[in-house]
Amino acid sequence: MEFSNLKKILPFLDDEDLKVLVDKIKESDEEEYKGINIGSILPFLNNQLVYELFEDALAKNKDLHVFYPFLEDEYHLKIVEEMLEKGLINQNFYSFLPFLNEESLSKIVDYYLAKKVDVDVNLLYPYLSERDIKRIFHSIIS
Repeated sequence: MEFSNLKKILPFLDDEDLKVLVDKIKESDEEEYKGINIGSILPFLNNQLVYELFEDALAKNKDLHVFYPFLEDEYHLKIVEEMLEKGLINQNFYSFLPFLNEESLSKIVDYYLAKKVDVDVNLLYPYLSERDIKRIFHSIIS
């Protein structure tokens, strides 16, 4: 079977077949199977499987940016809280900001204002609600 045929069939595979392919990718030393890597299969996976793969990559301290467009809002708050609790404030964290919903961004502000984490708040401003910007402003002037 040609590698290109595998890429072409991805949109037509069901969840069970996609899970088999994900397992083959994860078992591979190169994190690739016949030219398919996790990034190329993400658009076709169900939300739960995307989240499981994200959690696995997070635990292994891998680059996470490929996951961000595919993570549903329902997972954002949980992911942000986990990253904040574990002190994972790095490039992966800041790259996630454009994809976060307002609730998750407010949670980051909560942690920042409570001085629980050292966040570069200047990188947050473009994504924050007016309410959260006011909260930070009042914290600065008080």
